[in-house]
Amino acid sequence: MAYEVCSMLKGIAEDQNITVVAVIHSPSDRIFEMFDEVLVLNKKGELEILGDTNSIINDFDQNSRGCINYSPAEYIMMKASRGDSEILRNEPTRRDKFIYALKDCGAYIIDVYRRPFQFLFDQLLHLFCGVFVSLAISNSEYIGKPPIQVCKFTPYIMMNSCTDSYDFIQNVGIFVSLGVTFAGISAGCSTFGYEIIVYWRDASAGMSAIPYFLAKTVADIPRIFIAALMFSLSLIIFYPLQAKFTDIYGIVLFTYISAWMMGYFISIVVSKEQFGLVSTGFALAWGLVFSGGSPRLQVVENNNGYKPLRWLWDISAPRWTVEALYLKELEPRMWQEINTEKLRYPYSFNEYSACLNYILRIAVGWAVLAFLALKLTNRDKQKQNFNMNRV
Repeated sequence: MAYEVCSMLKGIAEDQNITVVAVIHSPSDRIFEMFDEVLVLNKKGELEILGDTNSIINDFDQNSRGCINYSPAEYIMMKASRGDSEILRNEPTRRDKFIYALKDCGAYIIDVYRRPFQFLFDQLLHLFCGVFVSLAISNSEYIGKPPIQVCKFTPYIMMNSCTDSYDFIQNVGIFVSLGVTFAGISAGCSTFGYEIIVYWRDASAGMSAIPYFLAKTVADIPRIFIAALMFSLSLIIFYPLQAKFTDIYGIVLFTYISAWMMGYFISIVVSKEQFGLVSTGFALAWGLVFSGGSPRLQVVENNNGYKPLRWLWDISAPRWTVEALYLKELEPRMWQEINTEKLRYPYSFNEYSACLNYILRIAVGWAVLAFLALKLTNRDKQKQNFNMNRV
């Protein structure tokens, strides 16, 4: 009966990609070999044996001379009862830790994509977010200066508008950066935030933070690319884009990467109950205030009152997203003053590549901050709960 129950639990663990914890006394050889990892306590309730089942069996083969009448399960029970099972404690090596992280990465990918309806629902959220942004910017257009001959017959009260262009292209970048920042942060929070306790548990067992963080990041790459595609496709529904779609997608993708990393950081340093409020605050701060939307970037650069804070605009990915989108949307338009006069905003066509470079650098910065937060915060919860190195 015990074998049938363990077989069923083993099948559930493999089919559902979940962890099954079982307490069992005196297992048979067949049952013992079903377990991936084994933890054995002594009579005092102290840890005696902890490790991979295959490693423990190998230890048995190497150190069981004179115990030919014992099975591996009986052997470790005997050693645990005597309290002399030092040889059976195996601390995970760096290679083991990296393999565990890769397995966790694979499990995370499987968990995301084995629920197609949930995955599609997440992508629809990015799609609808882009639709709402497209609707908001549908009237944002650029109309150049009318010819001088027309201005001669313009009423005096309208003379100022006659000598200036109608330029609302910057609003395109502001709304896009705000939407992408909000969507990216919200999605990024789900990567670490909802399983931070799992990380604390694994860290307490000796898992390294570096492979864990890298594995999670790699697992999110398809999600980021697809989310950026959904958002970019939805922009063309109500807004007549002038730039090439590949340029728009590239800008949106880079901004998504930065926002996603920001979501990593938020989910690590705040509790799950605060995700919504903090994410909204970050999106409004970086996507609206520090994007050059309000206050306007030219005001920030020309007003000495903002001088001590100008670095915040420099490290804001949405600020560079707005400039990149503005340049790509303005460039195809045929108005003469675009190429012959100074642009209305403090942007330059020569800075487009630099804008993308800055966005990626900022994304890397947020990723580094997220990793440091993962490694250094809640240290008390990442302590080695089990002393695996005692002799």
